[in-house]
Formats: sequence, structure tokens, C-alpha cells
Amino acid sequence: MNKFLFCIVVCSALNMTNSFADEQVIQGGESTAAQYIPSALSADVGLNGLGIAINWDLGSHTNLILGYEHGIGDLNWQNHVNISKNKYQVHQHHYANTYINAIYYPWGRSEKTIIQSTYITGGAGYIRKSYSLNIDNRNVPVSYRYSISPYVGLGIRPLLTPHWGAFGEIGAYYLGQPHVDTDQSYIANQLKNEHQYQWLPVAKIGIIYKF
Repeated sequence: MNKFLFCIVVCSALNMTNSFADEQVIQGGESTAAQYIPSALSADVGLNGLGIAINWDLGSHTNLILGYEHGIGDLNWQNHVNISKNKYQVHQHHYANTYINAIYYPWGRSEKTIIQSTYITGGAGYIRKSYSLNIDNRNVPVSYRYSISPYVGLGIRPLLTPHWGAFGEIGAYYLGQPHVDTDQSYIANQLKNEHQYQWLPVAKIGIIYKF
């Protein structure tokens, strides 16, 4: 199912790219090679670590983002989980995410900068995430299978100068049920049934350099 959603996102992005290419040829008859050159670079920091991304303009109201983010050591916004009213400490081992998102500015024609730069985004990420829970003085590994995770978010990306801008974004990935490596089936089943641990929240801020 997740792979199917990823295919939909990629096909939609390619379709928008083709439409934009056709428009360029009709309007000016110029080479469309320039559309394959990135229009901006960005760097960010957030709940899940540090990230970088390449941006392409697909049209006046649409962007395509290809990015990568990585966790920062054992730092993690989620320092514990609650299972059946019991609190267990979390030690993050690994987090990495390669993602592709499409950004759409629904109010791109507004004269107000804040409204004009507000966007909605959707896409998918290839997420590798694992951590351990401290249960009865021993570490129990928890991981999410390597898979394509769908994403939806909302953000704002105002340009502050002709080349420099800032952005903030919130959203969430759907990861599915975690894999718990323990012989304590009760704890494993309880964690899998806690729906909030099937989602990965996203909150990040960053800077943009536009070419």
C-alpha cells in the first residue's frame, strides 16, 4: 500500500513536470533544459535531526523537493513511551530519511507575503528508524521495517531577500506498526496497538538559498 502511494506521488510530480515543459515551449520556444536545474537549496533542523534538500520549480505555484535528514546521535524528541500506563525510557539508535515531496501554494496570487508563501505538501520518505526501550533494566530493540512512508504537511516559505528565505513546516509520516524484538509478547502487542507510535511527527525550521 505504501509503495502504491509513493508511485502515485512520483507519477503526479512527473506529470506536472511534463505540463510545465509543454508550457515553456508554447510560450517562448526556448530550450527546456533549464527546468532540470535546481532552483534552490535548503537546510533545516527539527524534531528528527538535521536535513538538506534540493528544490525544483515546476510552475509558479508548485515545487518538487528531494531531501535527506539524519538523526543527531542519541538526541530524540521522544525520550519515553507509555505502554499500559507504564513509562519506558527510549534510546534512539538510528534515524535516516530520504524523501521526495511536492509543494503547492494554494494562495500564491495573494498580495500578502505570509498568505502567498503558505503551502501544503505531500509525498513519501524511505525511513530507517530504530531505538531501544529500557524494560526491566535491559534494552529491548524496536525498529520500523524499511519501507516507503506517506507524508502530509503544512508550512510557510517566505523569501526575505531576492535570494535568501526561511521556512517552517509541520507534518507527519505514517510508519505502520513497529517491530519489537522481545520475548515479552504482552509488551510487544501493546506497543503495536498504540496508534500514536505508528506515526512520526515532523516539525522543522530552516533557511533557503534561491538561485
